[in-house]
Amino acid sequence: MTTRKKERVNAFDWHKAFPSAFEHGGFDAIVGNPSYVKLQNFRTVHADMATFLREGRPGLVTGPYTSTASGNFDLYLPFIEKGITLLNGRGRLGYIAPSLWITNEYGEGLRQRVAAGRNLDRWIDFKAYQVFEEATNYTALQFFTKARNDAIRVAVAPTGEFPITLRRMRGMRSFTTGRCSESAGCFLRVRRER
Repeated sequence: MTTRKKERVNAFDWHKAFPSAFEHGGFDAIVGNPSYVKLQNFRTVHADMATFLREGRPGLVTGPYTSTASGNFDLYLPFIEKGITLLNGRGRLGYIAPSLWITNEYGEGLRQRVAAGRNLDRWIDFKAYQVFEEATNYTALQFFTKARNDAIRVAVAPTGEFPITLRRMRGMRSFTTGRCSESAGCFLRVRRER
């Protein structure tokens, strides 16, 4: 295997690249706009990386990503999953990314992962409003924490303007998709703890 191919296939070593952050358990904050690439397109160009994301690398610490276990995943899903794992105990992650993983079959793995960790903290959904001129996406600002949350703050911004308040949903144990009216400003159904 050539050096170039090894560099392309080998996963980035976060601990080696940022030792001071990991002396404190991980990053305090991560902000980004992960790549939006459907598996079908990604597999055509980078079949070996698509296999790595779905199956991991046997014999190494890196296992498969939970977020890639369902259907034809999109590349932004493992970005979200990895981002959460890189946070320290009080760390926060904020991404602008497609919102469809909440409802589509391919998002099942990430939904399970996020629900189990209760990592979702805030969600601002732009609905059909197109945030990016060069692409058609259903986008949301998604905020996660490493610590478990007892509520998800949700808002809808269908005109692209930010709402003044976020609706707080308490007692969250897990979430599933649900339908709320636009005026209610929510789209998640939360199963209450008993």
